[in-house]
Amino acid sequence: MRRHVVTASAALVALVLGLPMSASNSEAHSTSPVVAAVAEESEGNKLLTTTMGLAFSEAGYSDVYDLYVGEDLATDRPGVLFFFDGDTASDETANYGDDETMARLRDVAAEHNLVLVAPHTPEGIEDEDFLNWWNVPDKGEYARELVKHVLASYDVDETRIWLTGFSGGAELVMSELMAHDRGWFAGGGAIVMGGGEAMRGVEAVDDVRIATMPLYWFIGSDDGTLEPNEDTWSAKQAADSGRTSYQEAGFTATQWIEIPDQGHSYDIPEVISTGLSDVRERRTEFVNSADQRESLFSPTEPGLLTSESTPAARWHWLLVATTP
Repeated sequence: MRRHVVTASAALVALVLGLPMSASNSEAHSTSPVVAAVAEESEGNKLLTTTMGLAFSEAGYSDVYDLYVGEDLATDRPGVLFFFDGDTASDETANYGDDETMARLRDVAAEHNLVLVAPHTPEGIEDEDFLNWWNVPDKGEYARELVKHVLASYDVDETRIWLTGFSGGAELVMSELMAHDRGWFAGGGAIVMGGGEAMRGVEAVDDVRIATMPLYWFIGSDDGTLEPNEDTWSAKQAADSGRTSYQEAGFTATQWIEIPDQGHSYDIPEVISTGLSDVRERRTEFVNSADQRESLFSPTEPGLLTSESTPAARWHWLLVATTP
């Protein structure tokens, strides 16, 4: 399952959904690389400012994460977008040398009132000559504790947490972070591309807040095949298997979005922007529909969801826990 990051042509994902690129997204392509100093971790409520190389250790692994804070945040208490990248032969940077991509992703996050956290792949057990997130469960524990550490360290909105990943990072999000031990997750969702299998299964969900979180699998039409092949890893097959596992576990807001004529190379900021924009559009439509709002609640038990899995119910927690 060796994967490499390759840049795709811009706006493909927006075209799939018929969504125009916003001015802010278009301008982000020319954003200069992010420059920040390496910092040491300290106790207490840390200042939200772009900071690189923040150290973290857990489950036998030690590495760093980078914090990117855009200039256009709508409030002083933003949510957090975590981005886990694919496999790499080097851990020199979280995005493996592509500062422009991370600058664009920082601006996409800020547009949705989120700060960006990019954890580096921890060194340890390696598969062949590259680092990856998916080969041992302990890396899932490392990532989960890192997420909880960030939420505890900064004054952020814990009901607006987005887990995103490409390829090997997609496998981490769907095999570990969303699959089990998710009691810390108060709101948000997940957006993955080029993978997203639940390799170790998915715990059944009985909490409506979790069950109705939006989960997006973006997959290139040419990124593998749905036909089983024991010799070649297929991102499309991994994504299909992952989405099925989550549906069977009780998740009701899963989305599969196929990008035509696309292989294992994605415009990462554009994909994530499209996912977040789709969520916002669905929420706006829901807020403006009185019939859908009323269908959420039981006439005999006000405030409780009905047992019917209506489209409105799928976005209930999104309505309650997020801001436009």
